Amino acid sequence: ETIDHFQDEHLLLSNKMSVYKVGNYFRLYNQKFIDEINKEIDGYYPVILTTTEEYNQESFIQSNCVKTYIDRPSSIIISLRKDNPKSTNRATIEFQLSKINDNLNSKIVQKLGKYNSPLTEEWKEIIEKLEIKFQNLLNEINFNGFDVIYNRGNIEKNLQVKFLESFEQNKETLQFVNN
Repeated sequence: ETIDHFQDEHLLLSNKMSVYKVGNYFRLYNQKFIDEINKEIDGYYPVILTTTEEYNQESFIQSNCVKTYIDRPSSIIISLRKDNPKSTNRATIEFQLSKINDNLNSKIVQKLGKYNSPLTEEWKEIIEKLEIKFQNLLNEINFNGFDVIYNRGNIEKNLQVKFLESFEQNKETLQFVNN
């Protein structure tokens, strides 16, 4: 009937297809971690994505493939939104975590706008602030992974995401472990 109606219907059907193909993931992070990350920074609103539906919605709004990242244990996706928490003016940011010699490291491996476009200079300072906040918070809460509830059809699994040895010497990455 209208473009808005079409987009709503498209998102609904995309979510259903994702559930059939991939299943539903629910990432259960430390609540302090979520609360602190999601606090406004200078008029920008970081939102840590935790469910398959949130990943799908971010992917739909940004016209990117972030919905395929829900099952990547070492990636944490934050949607950074300008002016309000529901804004469609946003950046999608992928943080990757690892431990090297027991030191927790986070790094931004992607930070992109709509259609995977490079971000303008206006985003630079706020992303630097978010990056510092993210790393400090990981250290403060002694981040050592998170839990995941995964279901697909009649199968439900409780998983943990923990740091395990990587193929690189002295490096550990987040990986799924059956609970």
